[in-house]
Amino acid sequence: MGILSKKVLGAPSGAVGDVQFSYRNGQTIIGTRPASFMPGFDEKSVNRRKRFGITAKYSQAVNAITSLKSLWDDVTPNIISPFNGIFKASYPYVTPTDVTASANLVPQLFGFDVTTTDVTVDETEISVSIDPIGTNAEIDLDVEKFIQLAAVIKCTDGTLDTLPSILFLPLKSANVVLNLANPLSFTITISDQDSDAYSMYDTHLTYLALVTLDEDGNAVHYSKGFNA
Repeated sequence: MGILSKKVLGAPSGAVGDVQFSYRNGQTIIGTRPASFMPGFDEKSVNRRKRFGITAKYSQAVNAITSLKSLWDDVTPNIISPFNGIFKASYPYVTPTDVTASANLVPQLFGFDVTTTDVTVDETEISVSIDPIGTNAEIDLDVEKFIQLAAVIKCTDGTLDTLPSILFLPLKSANVVLNLANPLSFTITISDQDSDAYSMYDTHLTYLALVTLDEDGNAVHYSKGFNA
């Protein structure tokens, strides 16, 4: 048995996996479920578990892109991981069956605006072109030397009954030299393995964002998220 002294996610109650939370005398008590525990099979319990699982899958995909993980690490309290920060921010935008288009790859605040002129996604590549970013984005070219496109493709409506109901493909472009005065273009070539996975689903939604990098490849700033 343990006692939770800091409430990162509010006052937890109930169970997550094999961990059981209870509230007693003003303290949150952490324990394990009894071996005889049977999970609820009512609609509310089943939907809660499905929502939790889909959020975890989406968060894992975002967390797999190094530059995005670094951005989330910067805004996440030190006592929880970037993955947990992504999970907490994404959960409100997840249903028991889907991740909505409002979910973000990047923290919602402080993203700079971008105007896309072309966004194309298919089973072979992602292509994005943008107008000049301009000088109002508080980007310091003495520090920020490159810019990268990050993407997570959500695949649903599988063509086979044996496929997972939802699949996420995390992807990123090569680094592009950052220029604020000219249009920029980004291309992500999708690997044969990911292309095969993409082709096994009929419906796709791609979550996208741009990340600026210093000369060592460390993430500095990010754009507002957009979808395709």
